[in-house]
Amino acid sequence: MNSLAAALVLIFILHLIDKHNRWKIAAKITTCLLAVTALIYGAYFAWNINEGRKREAQRIADETQRKADVQTCLGRYKKADETTDTFAEIECSKDPKSEPREKLASENHGQKNPIRLKVKWDTQLTTLNHGHTFAAYIQAGDFVTLLMRDDSFVRVKTQSGLIGWTDERNFYDIQEQDVPK
Repeated sequence: MNSLAAALVLIFILHLIDKHNRWKIAAKITTCLLAVTALIYGAYFAWNINEGRKREAQRIADETQRKADVQTCLGRYKKADETTDTFAEIECSKDPKSEPREKLASENHGQKNPIRLKVKWDTQLTTLNHGHTFAAYIQAGDFVTLLMRDDSFVRVKTQSGLIGWTDERNFYDIQEQDVPK
């Protein structure tokens, strides 16, 4: 119905133009309207392209800033632990504002009585305290040195020097005199 009404209006306008012989004026008006329409569309597309470039530049700037923040975070971990490991890289990539956890007394170099734990049952050590990548395998009865606690997870160092995370329930808490030298 709408197209029929538009067709009737167009036919009426063309009839009036033909009746009064105003084809030149109609052509000029139509040309001006087409030029204005093309100018508006061109301006819109140019603005849209410019906004896309601005968004891309902002994304690149944000990504560069995030990489710098991650490097700063890794520097904090390296300064605290004197090493950078997979744990620090993953923590910093998740949250560049993260801070290294405080060391336990047993983690300090030159500590005479480190906290030693005996393994209850065979278990795996992972690179993160929530389980991600396999780091080492320890057997029941082995002894490990406690490096760090985080909620119910502990970071330990095996006798062979491997470091990883596991659940603290995997260990017996023992006294220093029970540990073989």
